[in-house]
Amino acid sequence: MFLKEYAKQLIKVEEQDDNDQTKAMCHILEHYPEVDCIHILAATGKREDHTIGNLGLLMEYARRWPVATGHDGESVMPGQTGYPEVDMVSDYSTAFTVTDTCDLILGKGRRISIFSPDNSLNIKSQGLVWPTDEVVFDNWWPATLNRTSEDLVHLEFSHKSLVLIITD
Repeated sequence: MFLKEYAKQLIKVEEQDDNDQTKAMCHILEHYPEVDCIHILAATGKREDHTIGNLGLLMEYARRWPVATGHDGESVMPGQTGYPEVDMVSDYSTAFTVTDTCDLILGKGRRISIFSPDNSLNIKSQGLVWPTDEVVFDNWWPATLNRTSEDLVHLEFSHKSLVLIITD
């Protein structure tokens, strides 16, 4: 039913090296270079493995394309990299990536979790209830379930790396 109704709006991509979310990202970046913001919706798929995979893709997009975060006051903003701000929005949270020292204007009292696949990364923080200065990113949980203690959160990276931020 939906295929017939929306047939003129569907875009079929034959390659199977990427998932549908990444195919959509590639299509947008290739055909709509003026887009400065992409909000990915409905990416959890009602499955934990699907959710983890798609959240991981946000970090892959930051590796593949120098996407802007748009959530900070100091680092790259849309238009400066040639790539749009990208985030993933669910009923419960917003996820986005950062790749270097940044200021995040989030508001006091917000829930925040920080993930990185780089166990050599050190992130000194200001504006969090539990500072991340001593956190070793050797698993998924070490910098989760935190809260902002100030409107502005400053994250100082020891070196450029991939970081996923999830806020409520």
